[in-house]
Amino acid sequence: MKKNKVSCLIILLLVLIKPPFVLSDENQTAPIKECFRITMSGGRCSRYTAALPVFHLAYQENNDLYSFRVLLANVFAFVGPSVQDHVYEMSILYGKVLTEGKIIKNKDGAYISGFVSASTGISAIKGINKGKLLDVHDSEYSVYEELKFKGIGIPLDMQFFLATPYFGYGVILFANINTNHSFYGFLIGIQIGKLR
Repeated sequence: MKKNKVSCLIILLLVLIKPPFVLSDENQTAPIKECFRITMSGGRCSRYTAALPVFHLAYQENNDLYSFRVLLANVFAFVGPSVQDHVYEMSILYGKVLTEGKIIKNKDGAYISGFVSASTGISAIKGINKGKLLDVHDSEYSVYEELKFKGIGIPLDMQFFLATPYFGYGVILFANINTNHSFYGFLIGIQIGKLR
């Protein structure tokens, strides 16, 4: 059963990705636009208190966007139970830059550049959830069973960024659909690189 799920997710990813060796006439004659960006962000997550840190490493060729995402989501607490729910995710994503260029007009009539993108792909997840109460030491610290899990999922990523040629800031909506513990949330981040 797990092999069938893995096969289906791999086929879905291959269908979504345009093979790099298939070039249309337009791509052969038009100049290729390349961008590279590193995104660092943090925010809120549905199942967990915080998603922090989150890193994206992305390469853009024309409107095609290839990226790698590393995410840690956890229940943030200075004191509390022995087990804190958390999940690690590593994802490979492919997507499209939906809008790019002059996207917002300010009060002076000048435009602010940026982009909007949407991506999906395949991910590996691993984490721990709090299980049954095993022991109570005091009012602030309790010992719980550790419920470990791992699996694969479908990551979703939508980015809204304002950018100069080398620096940007914006918002990311993210999710991971999986058979163990699906989650979603939003991030606020900065980007550096060759952004346009």
